[in-house]
Amino acid sequence: MQTNKIETTQTTEIFITKDYSLFKKLKGNRNLNKLNLKKITKSIEKIHIPIPIVVNEKYEIIDGQHRLEVCKNLEYPVYYIIIEGLTLNDVKLLNTNSQGWKLGDYLDSFCEEDNHTYLEVRSFVDEYGFSIVDSLTMLSNTKSNRGIQQERFKLGIYEINDKLKAIETADKMLEVKPYFSKYKSRSFFLAMSEMFHNKDYSHKKFIKKLSQYPTKLKPCSNKYEYLKNIEEIYNFNQKTKTRLF
Repeated sequence: MQTNKIETTQTTEIFITKDYSLFKKLKGNRNLNKLNLKKITKSIEKIHIPIPIVVNEKYEIIDGQHRLEVCKNLEYPVYYIIIEGLTLNDVKLLNTNSQGWKLGDYLDSFCEEDNHTYLEVRSFVDEYGFSIVDSLTMLSNTKSNRGIQQERFKLGIYEINDKLKAIETADKMLEVKPYFSKYKSRSFFLAMSEMFHNKDYSHKKFIKKLSQYPTKLKPCSNKYEYLKNIEEIYNFNQKTKTRLF
């Protein structure tokens, strides 16, 4: 019986060390996540599978900084491979299609590189307190963020479309705050974002209605329930009803 043979060649040497000071954090790489450290620690304590970390020729960590930290804390040897020429861009590309990095990690990374646009995004997030996703929606001046802007954000090519409009939208959202504690919830934001793009919607009128009937705005499970709730409040005690969605 004929069998297919697969030839294998060793192209990268795996090194082992307990000299943890050898390794350096790559500038712009994400900060360590405590929850991730805890999970990896439990896993390694149960069974230590020596998965090598990846570093460049400067011993800057490209992949595996959480594994390194856990091995250091447990005093386990670190297995590592060296691939010359790898940079922060390789780290980001490695994590773009994985759950490794969150938007906050990308924001911190590009801000550490003094990227002006990302510094503006951080300033906006810090000032208004909305999530990064919702902040990007406002800064892009769109009804919702369907992933395109997020992918551009991860790649470092995000551009702010209309900052003044974003500030106006955020200020309008803050006007709801005295009447509704969940004004920052994702579903409510998406519903309000749709209202802001509706030519028949008057935010001034809606806020006036809310001030008169603050208990009528209820927590909802999705955007469409919020849209119905907003429309009911908007038309309450009105002879002529306005269709908002």
